[in-house]
Amino acid sequence: LYILRQGTQEITINVDLLDANYKVLDSLEGNVISDSVSQDNEAMQRRSYSCTLQVTHSSFSIGKDKRIWYDKRIRPYYGIRSLRTGEIKYYLLGTFTYDTISSQYDPVTNQLQLTCPDLMALYDGTLNGQIGGYGSSNPDSEAIAQGLFIPAGEDIRQAIIATLKLAGITRYIVEDIKKEIPYDLEFDTGTTFCDVWVKIRDLYDSWEFYFDIDGVFIWRQVPTCLNDPVVLNDDIMQQI
Repeated sequence: LYILRQGTQEITINVDLLDANYKVLDSLEGNVISDSVSQDNEAMQRRSYSCTLQVTHSSFSIGKDKRIWYDKRIRPYYGIRSLRTGEIKYYLLGTFTYDTISSQYDPVTNQLQLTCPDLMALYDGTLNGQIGGYGSSNPDSEAIAQGLFIPAGEDIRQAIIATLKLAGITRYIVEDIKKEIPYDLEFDTGTTFCDVWVKIRDLYDSWEFYFDIDGVFIWRQVPTCLNDPVVLNDDIMQQI
């Protein structure tokens, strides 16, 4: 609260560069010239981040062995320095992947402009995400189809987890809906994983899925927030 009440805010930006397993490879601190972040809870890709980087050496070139490549992830943080202690309090904005199609390099200013969607872009067709030839998500089923087949009667939570494993997602939190797939679901090869999740989500009301700021896949019932504690009340807002 003290930091929020400061008359002058000193903002710093730090961006962690991660591999596909979320291991921190490097920091882009000092290379970000400007940036912006947006959030839309109604969209499949809930968060997006764009920035302009100062290219200081060849590792910023686009390539498999460089910092800018589709198998990398980035985590930008906004930091606010405490005028009292000098300590910087960092706030995570999200976990993003590169949309290399929109990357532009300006050799005159030596800057690189990037647009980075959240991790849903890896599964909704923006950056691939199509299913291939798989059998049933039920390992005991003899039903084999090109694409994906989920039989009626399968537990929805287990069906979701099975699709996450097929997509290579290892970090997830899936709430138990305690319901079954009401009828056979079959998806052709080329359907995106996101399309599969939308179909299952819409079987029952009030469920949602997304990637949170840490890059964890979340499947949960839409919260009503009726019983949540008040975080910012009028007393606090008056002080700010």
